[in-house]
Amino acid sequence: MTVVPAAIAGDTVGHSVGHHFGPKILTTRPLRRHEQRSEKAQDFIRRRGPEAGLPAPLHRLLRTMMPALAGISLMDYRRFLFFNALGGLVWGVGFTLLGYFAGSAYQRVEAVVGRVVAIAVAVIVVVGGLIVWRVRRRRQADSPDPKNRAG
Repeated sequence: MTVVPAAIAGDTVGHSVGHHFGPKILTTRPLRRHEQRSEKAQDFIRRRGPEAGLPAPLHRLLRTMMPALAGISLMDYRRFLFFNALGGLVWGVGFTLLGYFAGSAYQRVEAVVGRVVAIAVAVIVVVGGLIVWRVRRRRQADSPDPKNRAG
């Protein structure tokens, strides 16, 4: 399965970019207005350590930002790697299995619903046909024209 190693490698690159270029990136014009948020995030990572990043794979924004923020916060790479690998494993295996089971469940639901809908349509067509036949027959019986009388 390539998902887990790819997730770990991607986060490793993010950590390296944050570690080497983070302070320069944070001083760019678009990010200067978010300086307080960035400082709060860095402080949170410093206080909580790499465990703060464990829920990150489950949220798309955190998934992309957390490795760079860990690098900017000068988090020890070995500690980061352990939790990065753990998060990548949970994310990669978890979402792959979730997709598999969702697809499997869909096929079962589709088969059952397909049969139920087919039966319901058949019943509606037959009942509707009987109603139309009965209404037409009654109208013909009530008609004053002798040619239209059933009989």
